[in-house]
Amino acid sequence: MRTKRFHGSVRRFVLSGTVLAATAGAVVVAVPGTASAAGCTVKTGTTANLRQTASGIQPVGGARFTKGSICLDLNITHVSATDSYEGWLRRANGTWFACSKGFVHINAGDAAVVLCSSVAAGTVMAVVQASNTQRTITAEY
Repeated sequence: MRTKRFHGSVRRFVLSGTVLAATAGAVVVAVPGTASAAGCTVKTGTTANLRQTASGIQPVGGARFTKGSICLDLNITHVSATDSYEGWLRRANGTWFACSKGFVHINAGDAAVVLCSSVAAGTVMAVVQASNTQRTITAEY
């Protein structure tokens, strides 16, 4: 992983598939696909579809992401197709619930969108799309 440090305020940006995260006055440039220097995990996977099950509505299929202890949010940094996307979190008892942001419209390509805020470490997360077609996404968490 290549990194560069610059002094500046705390911000996060995505430029041409590269995640820029600022921590403690330094900007860290990280190439997606690995844990970033700021401690966030960056992973590519597919979205899930929502289904009614015996335990309620939940995401079915698609990638599951398990929240680490460094980053606070579930962020989307890239989507393969324009659609509306929503973050879902699994409770300790196995039931799921949607993040308070609801569905967020994201255009195809690089993005910098927070789907879920202040997610507890160890929480299992999923991303669903509004259409029935599963999409490829890159998540940072």
